[in-house]
Amino acid sequence: MTLKVRSLSTWAMLALLLAACTSPAPAPAPTLVQSPLHVSPLNPSPLNTPGAVIPVVQFRLNKPIVEGDDQVSGTGPAGIPIVIADVSFMGEALGTGKIGPDGKFSIKVPVLEKNHRIGLRVGELAGTRWKIEDFDPKGFWGDEATQVPQEAFFHDTTLVQAK
Repeated sequence: MTLKVRSLSTWAMLALLLAACTSPAPAPAPTLVQSPLHVSPLNPSPLNTPGAVIPVVQFRLNKPIVEGDDQVSGTGPAGIPIVIADVSFMGEALGTGKIGPDGKFSIKVPVLEKNHRIGLRVGELAGTRWKIEDFDPKGFWGDEATQVPQEAFFHDTTLVQAK
């Protein structure tokens, strides 16, 4: 019994390879997260609809932060409670607040010292419609997100600069 094998010519394989390499890559789809939130008759927001798709918004500190500052501001997902912490001192909380409906926040903190790393982490979510896992996707991470062992995950950090 003989087996006939048909193969593409070298030129045909080269043409297919060239076509595959020169085809434009598809544009990346926007980052979306399936929401695990439940409908509440008291809060019929579209974000409370099971399976609703919510946009991913980065947590970001407005930088630079300079020694002597006593306010930390930035942006993030609206309505999320946050903590501004001194990462250099075991994540000591410096101030707490909530991101406004416009996606912005400004939190009063003690006067900041240079060369301390300041971080933003998600605050207490008990009693809200969110879980900490809702903010795990990298799309929520700022430019300097970091996990500090035995402290917390900080969605963004920065080093306080000298004046």
